Amino acid sequence: MRASSILIYLLTAIFLFFSSIAEGANWEPISKSINEDQFIFIDTESIKHVSKNIVRVWVKLLFENPMPVYSRQEKKFLTYALDYEEHDCSEEKSRSLQNVGYCTDGTNESISGSAEWQYIIPGSNTSFVHNYLCNKEKPPPPLPKASIPESASTLEDKTKSSEVRLQENGWIKIVDQSVEKLTAEEFYKENISESEKGKIIRKLHVKIQFLRPCKTTSKIDEWLNKQGEKIYIDSLDEEGGFITSIVYGYFKALQAGDKQKATEIYQSIEKQYPTKDMYEYVRQEFRCDYRCKIFAILFSSKGEELSTMSNFISSYRSLEKTTVQTGETRSITFFIPETATSWHVWVPK
Repeated sequence: MRASSILIYLLTAIFLFFSSIAEGANWEPISKSINEDQFIFIDTESIKHVSKNIVRVWVKLLFENPMPVYSRQEKKFLTYALDYEEHDCSEEKSRSLQNVGYCTDGTNESISGSAEWQYIIPGSNTSFVHNYLCNKEKPPPPLPKASIPESASTLEDKTKSSEVRLQENGWIKIVDQSVEKLTAEEFYKENISESEKGKIIRKLHVKIQFLRPCKTTSKIDEWLNKQGEKIYIDSLDEEGGFITSIVYGYFKALQAGDKQKATEIYQSIEKQYPTKDMYEYVRQEFRCDYRCKIFAILFSSKGEELSTMSNFISSYRSLEKTTVQTGETRSITFFIPETATSWHVWVPK
């Protein structure tokens, strides 16, 4: 068989493999992550008992806020990921056989899973799946539909969904929205890759009016408040280690005026936690209430939902901008992928 024929055969097989996942799947929500920023689903149709103690299943991890990843030196953002997992119920271990992530620009990244078995970490996303499959404990109750982004589930009753997708909710009000189109050359200026040249970048600007006073906080502020005065380094999870590295390393170097050391620490943090975006944690946002978050659902030309983007409004400028009073307005921007032809902007009830 010629090499080109083999390549076509393999690509077709991979396409059919992942297409079959989507078409025959029955995604059941089982839990939220500990940080409540990820939704965990399993495809009940894919559960397969390989042996007495070994179980395989497809898992979907939906990110409330797109997660930054680096692909071929390009920064992309994942909306959700699919993982084919194998669990050993007797040894309390698991391993990933296949993983694919779906990005906001319509592309996907396929990654071969690790063949090595790993012990289940208590409280991790994997532990929720493991406990469900192996009946280690009573499965958590299904998530209420109101708490799951629209891209994660099909709501049969659209009237019910419209009741929670509002234009004003007592905290904020959508007053205007507009689309700005830029060429990739205009957007990236000098730092543009060959693959981006000629593309059109669309930015959706949404103007929001605050109906109550609000002051900005960051994810770090909220995390530190939850921890209290004492932080036990040895008991920190990955996010905790990431945050303390920023607070006690990077910020301390900046306060001492040692920019070189701060840069070195920043680079080491990036290397140690490649999937986490430091700016996401230090960014000051108007997050006084969950209803201060703005959502944008993207649709294809066929009217199918592609993904849901959401975020709080950030404060980028001076300290005076970290507080808003009733009636003041601020703006938020979403980037629209090429595959989206329409969208709906809303705020939660």
